[in-house]
Amino acid sequence: MVNVVLDSTFQDSKFKDIIEFITKGLDLAIDFFGNDSSPENTVIPSQTTIYIKYGSPMCTKQDNNQYTIHLNNLYSVWAQLGHEIPHILNTELFDTYVEGFNTLFSEILCKTLNKSFNEWEQYYKDNLVYKGNNVVDHFYAWTFFMMREINGLITKEERHLFLKCAVESWYSQVIDIDKWILNLENREKVLLIIKKYSDGSTYKMRDSNYQFIVPKELKTQ
Repeated sequence: MVNVVLDSTFQDSKFKDIIEFITKGLDLAIDFFGNDSSPENTVIPSQTTIYIKYGSPMCTKQDNNQYTIHLNNLYSVWAQLGHEIPHILNTELFDTYVEGFNTLFSEILCKTLNKSFNEWEQYYKDNLVYKGNNVVDHFYAWTFFMMREINGLITKEERHLFLKCAVESWYSQVIDIDKWILNLENREKVLLIIKKYSDGSTYKMRDSNYQFIVPKELKTQ
């Protein structure tokens, strides 16, 4: 069983379901992304320890199968935590498509475990239009809606290939989106969705640490 350690911020009774949320969330993440989705093709070891701390949201890996998830939105902790859980499968990925998929996963996990996602969905709807001063909010909004649409067009087997397409980039890992798309039965429809959301991607990605790789087929159109 995965060991979850909460810092003092999350000892309050309103967070009493966090450990169950994480353990069930990991099982669902492995089912959602595939049993061998990590680079080493291994399921999360039973001796893994996950530390939950307060801070700028992120998921990092330390030695000896130890991970730390930082959260900073105590009013919507479930949606934020749900997004970070799949990062445990590969903490080296800094990729636009991954961020959108993880937010979609959070929506699915929250609804599965009866935790509210409504305020986050409204937040994304409010930030889907770029306003000039909402770069980060806008980034998470359009990546979420893009991957939600794409997920509706792919099979579970096709989704299981997604993280297996991780490749090394200049400072992190990214998804080889061209490799993944070649495996999709609805490839043309998926490309149209990416095209819709990638219009104006230069300003949409400004000040972001994440890489957005436009499929080669769209570059030639």
